[in-house]
Amino acid sequence: MFPKGSLAIYNANIHSMDPRRPAADALVIYQGYIVAVGWWRQIKETIPDRLPHIDAAGATVLPGLIDSHAHLAHSGLIASSVDLTDIPSVVETLDRIQQAVAAAARGELIYCTQYDDGHVREKRYPTLQELDLIAPANPLVIVHRTGHSSVLNSMALQRAAIPADTPGIQRDAAGNPNGVLLAQANAAWRDTFEEAFTRQIGYSELARRAARQAAEAGITTLHAMDDPPFIAEVLPLLEELPVRVVFYPQTRSVEEVEALGLPRIGGCGASGLDGDIGSQMTAALTQPYLQDPTTSGCLYFSDEELTEMIFEAQSCGMQVSMHAVGDAAVAQALRAVEAVQQRLPQRPKRHRIEHWEVSNPPLTQKARRLGVMVSIQPPFNYFWPHDDGYPELLGVERSLLMDPIAELIAGGLLVAGGSDSPVTPLSPLLGIHAAVNHSNPSQRISPHQALEMFTINGAEIAFEEHRKGSLTLDKLGDVTILAEDPLSVPPGHIKDISVLCTIKGGEITYRHPDLPPPDQRRDYGAAGDTSLAAP
Repeated sequence: MFPKGSLAIYNANIHSMDPRRPAADALVIYQGYIVAVGWWRQIKETIPDRLPHIDAAGATVLPGLIDSHAHLAHSGLIASSVDLTDIPSVVETLDRIQQAVAAAARGELIYCTQYDDGHVREKRYPTLQELDLIAPANPLVIVHRTGHSSVLNSMALQRAAIPADTPGIQRDAAGNPNGVLLAQANAAWRDTFEEAFTRQIGYSELARRAARQAAEAGITTLHAMDDPPFIAEVLPLLEELPVRVVFYPQTRSVEEVEALGLPRIGGCGASGLDGDIGSQMTAALTQPYLQDPTTSGCLYFSDEELTEMIFEAQSCGMQVSMHAVGDAAVAQALRAVEAVQQRLPQRPKRHRIEHWEVSNPPLTQKARRLGVMVSIQPPFNYFWPHDDGYPELLGVERSLLMDPIAELIAGGLLVAGGSDSPVTPLSPLLGIHAAVNHSNPSQRISPHQALEMFTINGAEIAFEEHRKGSLTLDKLGDVTILAEDPLSVPPGHIKDISVLCTIKGGEITYRHPDLPPPDQRRDYGAAGDTSLAAP
């Protein structure tokens, strides 16, 4: 009987992402770590009898895929909410919600997610009056797909008790709240409703549901941007989950993160620097929105507040992650990092900017000089192409600046890839596809560059390149097996590649239902054996 986490894979098309040995056809994992990578004919004789083994039958083997930006709690929450994904109109949205209201008890919270006002025919949220009509006796919350805006019915607004002077409360012509909440007002109701809804499901169950989805997508490590109460409850469960979780606590309080024992702070939520580009126009830009020239979005920190937070975190050896969508928010992040580095020149400098959706070449050069790394979400461009909605918001010329993937990489920045799940699905293959097939041809990158974003770069941005990101001796035995090779299939097919197997530390966390389990027979078989042929 072999120790847990011991497995051989052979007859494979291996992309190791290690430049010292980029290609191989076999690897061996023992007690959770890689102990051999190379050619089967050379390492076969060194493997003990009856070691569990997989004949990959020519399938592609990659380092375990890494999603560098997701929200574990919210991803799990979606499965329990009223899912409004891809509903094409406000009328059909109201019908879907009314079904949920009919099935709920009087007074029970109706929590709806994944709404996109830009994709419904009417290009708007349901009105307060429409929501009150279908849910007169239940508090009702609809959260935008991005999480940066929401709409509440009257009962929910009353229970939320948001102070009238809170920025982001939208009003009708008479000056009364119309139910739509942006910016700080959008965050103000979460303690009342999201926490209650989450608690009724259970934090641990939310984490398990999201982690299962991640493993099915070929993910072995997830960088989770979540709030401290959720993190505190889930930290003891991490070994039970089918993926490795690197938590980024969404808070401004360094003391709160120290209590969790984590070396990093930030993400989105309470630690975000701005909002989102969309009809709400809360992302902070250096130039006004074309749709409303009176606004350039908004910054949620003052320069002094952000600098002091980074100084305090860096003084404690923490990495800081900053949600910055607009170029004005990116500029603020870099100003603060630069100021702190002048005060603490010997401290670690590998801070992160999350999203960076608007091109600004001088900022790219400054970020490189400061050692700042970037976590971007290529699927944003897949779902919201640069020429769909952005010309109306920003103008045609500035719409070409959206999602500058190739520019950031060409500028010498380390760029890691993520999903921002549940904003887009947990799917590195979709992320690779989106980066290779960017809607703006000048921002497309090669499949190999895109794969780097979800492997070795995803490891390095979290200080884990010595443990993850490539199939290299002594690294963790985290592996993803795909039915086809994303580096050689037609670019338009990458998102459709099937995940055959996900392996965390030598243990299979997901296996395609049509595939047999690893074999433990003494005879490993010959090349060409199809015991694990792709379906």
